Parts: sequence; structure tokens; C-alpha cells
Amino acid sequence: MSVKGIFNFIGITIGESASSDSGICVLNKENEIIKIDKAYSIEELTDCVNKIAGKKNSVICIDMPEYYEMLEGKWRIVNKTIKPLNLNGIYHGKDNWTSRYSDRGADFYRKLVENGYNVYRYCSNFTKTVLDLHPYIKERTPAGCKFLQAAIKEKIGIKNFPSNMVPVSVLDAILGAYIAKIITYGEQGKDYEFNFKYKDIDIVNLLKSS
Repeated sequence: MSVKGIFNFIGITIGESASSDSGICVLNKENEIIKIDKAYSIEELTDCVNKIAGKKNSVICIDMPEYYEMLEGKWRIVNKTIKPLNLNGIYHGKDNWTSRYSDRGADFYRKLVENGYNVYRYCSNFTKTVLDLHPYIKERTPAGCKFLQAAIKEKIGIKNFPSNMVPVSVLDAILGAYIAKIITYGEQGKDYEFNFKYKDIDIVNLLKSS
């Protein structure tokens, strides 16, 4: 990928459901926040992307939304009926409760690719692990958000944060924008890697050396 003319690094998180907020962040080459926003529909995210400078000037990273039917209830998995292990064939479950990720936003990703954007997918939880950004207190609480925002400022040098607290969906989108920048200027195998596939799409993650 040629880096000439690329100056927008865009991170996007997609809510697990229509009632969950999504986030978008645009960084420049100096790790300065140009734009952050929340959205509640794929149409809003599409509109945000279309209003940002041209497709040849941007690299986009879209987070993998978690499968909310599996994760929203604390004891949801425990309460599932346990089936005996079948050693003679593949287990065909009727429910999709074993799926870790949701397909929400998959069409959004494909349309961006078809329209000529440089688009990648990432997992914000993996990124937090690599960069040691997981809070030591409960996540998605005011204290957890405050910790994550401060850690992003200190550990990866993101600038121009607003004075108020930023929502988790936007903080995760900032990580996506940062990954987009690393992909543009970094080296595969040294700064980032594609560590697994989901629905035939490579999922990118940072390496500790980056």
C-alpha cells in the first residue's frame, strides 16, 4: 500500500445491537484527534465516512462487534443445556450461542471495500491486551473509562482529547485509528500481524514491538 497522500486514519467500532452506541475517530499523522463521534446506526456511520476526505486519503479499521446474545447475561453460557461430546462427527448446535463475534456491520465493511477504501478489521480487546490498556477496575464504568482514556494518552501518545470524558465506543475507535496508522507506516511481522480470519476476512492486531 502506497502511503503517499494518506493523512486520515479512521477507527470505527460497531455496537453489538441497534441500542448500543458505535464510535468513530479520525487521527492525523501526528496522532492528533481530528474528529470523534458516536452513532446508533450503520447509516450514520456511512454518512460520517462519506463526509471525511477521499477514499485514497484514508485508511479505515473496523472493530469486531461481540455477539451480544452470548455476552449480555452474566450467567447466559452457564445456563445453556450441556450436550454430551460427540466423538463421531461434528456437533450441530441449533443455537448460535458459541459465536464470539457478531456479523453486524459485515455489509458495511464490504460496501467500503467495494467503494475503493483501504479497510481492515481489528479486535479492540486484543489491542488492549497487547498495549496493556485493560483497566484494573471494572470496564465500561466511569472509573474504567477514565483509566482507559488516561492510558491511551500516556501509552500511545494520542493528542487533542476533549476536556470531558470520552465514551468507551469512541475510545475503542481511537485504537482502531491508531492501528490504521501503524498499518500504513509499519511493517507486517514487525509492527502488526494478521492473526486470524473471521468469515474469510483477515483480522489485524498490533505486535508488542510497535
